[in-house]
Amino acid sequence: MSYFTAFPLVRYDNSLQVNLTRRVGVSQAMKNNPAYYYKHNIGDGDTPENLADRFYDDVNLAWVILQFNDIVNVFEEWPKPQWEFDAYVNANYDDPYAIHHYVDLDGNRVDYETTKSWERVPVTNYEFETWINDAKREIKLVLPELVNTIVNRHKEIIQEGV
Repeated sequence: MSYFTAFPLVRYDNSLQVNLTRRVGVSQAMKNNPAYYYKHNIGDGDTPENLADRFYDDVNLAWVILQFNDIVNVFEEWPKPQWEFDAYVNANYDDPYAIHHYVDLDGNRVDYETTKSWERVPVTNYEFETWINDAKREIKLVLPELVNTIVNRHKEIIQEGV
């Protein structure tokens, strides 16, 4: 099911339009219960659509993956593939290998001026952006046997009050 097919129609300028003002999501109780999902690491080049196709046999169920992981902006909240990541870093830093900041031996950010040289480690711009990108890789995938429950509940909630 495509995400917007369950949304009611409203009359707008003598035509029927999808009522995009409806909001619905997967319950927090379901998102927080490990019995309903398993963790998955997004691979280089994975998209919500190809994951939905691979795990749910339906590319149109990408919205379930996004909603279950509270992803609103796939361009900012989904990890970039390597080629796009490299282009992003090169476009945003004059020198990707310049020092971005320093961390201590436990990985905590420290001040250059007040931390002894043997107690700090430099982190380059490239390493910093890699950490941010990699932090987006672990997502939750709804168990395939529960996807229809989410889709049907979505339809019910969207249609309530119509």
